[in-house]
Amino acid sequence: MDISRKDVVKILDFIRKSLNDNKELKSVINIDMNFEGQDLIYGMSNEYLSDLIETITGNKVRVVGQVEELFGCPCCGYKTLSEPYNIEKGTGYAICPFCGWEDDGTTDINEYKAINQGSINGLKFDKEPVQELLLA
Repeated sequence: MDISRKDVVKILDFIRKSLNDNKELKSVINIDMNFEGQDLIYGMSNEYLSDLIETITGNKVRVVGQVEELFGCPCCGYKTLSEPYNIEKGTGYAICPFCGWEDDGTTDINEYKAINQGSINGLKFDKEPVQELLLA
């Protein structure tokens, strides 16, 4: 059975509202349920969403629809940002859900940024293996 990405959002929104403190179900779903609507599945592949819905409902489905493009975080390298920073267009300033970096156009990894309370290089986790894998 084919379902749209909008249908997936409806299913996950319903589940999110039903979860409350059910840690077991939260661990099965394994996505950030703090987001709502389309933001909940932004950038997730249709294959992943199909598997997720099958895991939750037991029904085999095929999710269809266009997957949104994500852009790499300048700090951790994960493709988590909904739009690239562009001062001329006034876009960017997205916050990476993985490392918490706000994309403000920083390119110097040692430059202190008040909005991020530090520099890219000053983060406490080792980001090099991530960048090597994702940006190579």
